[in-house]
Amino acid sequence: MSGRANDLTGTNNGGASVAVDRNGMLYFAKFGGFIWRLSPDGAVTHFAGDGGLLASPQDGIATQTGLSAAAVATDRDGNVFAADFDQSRIWRITPGGYAEIIAGEAVLGFAGDGGEAVDARLHAPLAISLDPAGNVSFVDSRNGRIRRLSPAAISGRGVVNTASLLSGPVCAGELVTILGSHRGPAAPVQANVESGRLPVSLAGVQVFFDDVPAPLMSTAAGQTAAIVPYSVAGKTETRMQIAVDGQRTNFVRLGVAEASPGIFTVGAGRGQAAALNEDGTANSQSNPAPAGSILTVSVTGGGQTDPAGVDGLLAAEVLPKPLLPVQVRFERTFAEVIYAGAAPSQVAGIMTVQVRIPETIAPGPAVAIEVFVDQSRSQPGVTVAIQ
Repeated sequence: MSGRANDLTGTNNGGASVAVDRNGMLYFAKFGGFIWRLSPDGAVTHFAGDGGLLASPQDGIATQTGLSAAAVATDRDGNVFAADFDQSRIWRITPGGYAEIIAGEAVLGFAGDGGEAVDARLHAPLAISLDPAGNVSFVDSRNGRIRRLSPAAISGRGVVNTASLLSGPVCAGELVTILGSHRGPAAPVQANVESGRLPVSLAGVQVFFDDVPAPLMSTAAGQTAAIVPYSVAGKTETRMQIAVDGQRTNFVRLGVAEASPGIFTVGAGRGQAAALNEDGTANSQSNPAPAGSILTVSVTGGGQTDPAGVDGLLAAEVLPKPLLPVQVRFERTFAEVIYAGAAPSQVAGIMTVQVRIPETIAPGPAVAIEVFVDQSRSQPGVTVAIQ
């Protein structure tokens, strides 16, 4: 949703707070559940909130997240912080549009000082501000206090599967995107392959899992894409940190699973899968795949492979395959998996899955598809077009 500033006449009733970032972008919040952004040239865009509230609010795409911002503030990196009055949470929204709860749990009350902010109990935060050091102060109105959050560059909720954009346990070889307030290059930097492998340091940024450096795919201020080292296989937990020019952030504890599959999509982890039809063309509503043909999807989070995965290595002559069984389901029908494993020149951690579309599947522009790796399955809401 977008428009011009004068288009909002009559729609800003109940406007609660205004903040301006260093680039002159103005953010204003409404109790109705939206945050809008006004650029210096007068263009207005929907920045966060979907107008609804959830019993259990979750991190996710900012414009698809239920929040009720009573107040907003910005930091020097372009992050927007929101005090959620109705749900008693503090949110951080990245410049890329990802909303993350950084303080407050489901139970209202007063508790948690000195501990992890996401485990703290708040009650109706009403105003918010940041100091030059990055400390977040807010009015905890129903508790009659002003409380402060010390900056943590990263959190477990900000570590998401690159394909699904969902947080949760990680697995060996999974492509993850780390969203936070850590420093990095102002413009995104993409990794180059060196001697058949991805680097473990990029523009001064490194990511460590239990002190093992992870291969990096890209980095920018507040957002780094990495591949979980295969050394986490067999563990139940791993400690992750980011280092920028040798200075390490706080560490976060992440659960480890055998598999954590996510299907790559053309959007933000939902909707049309980034799939190829049997003729090699992109699957889409205007180019559906015939029933009975072979469809190819890309997945990350398949876990350990045979031969064992090598961190950051591009596949060559021997194509690793997952140790765990792979299944694909269209709607409620499981399909024949033709192949599941690496493809030539793909980095370890990306799995190509070729599946034959069942003849019995009802055609449609948005047929649900899921990939199962043993008992773990990919994110909901992914579709392909079938004719």
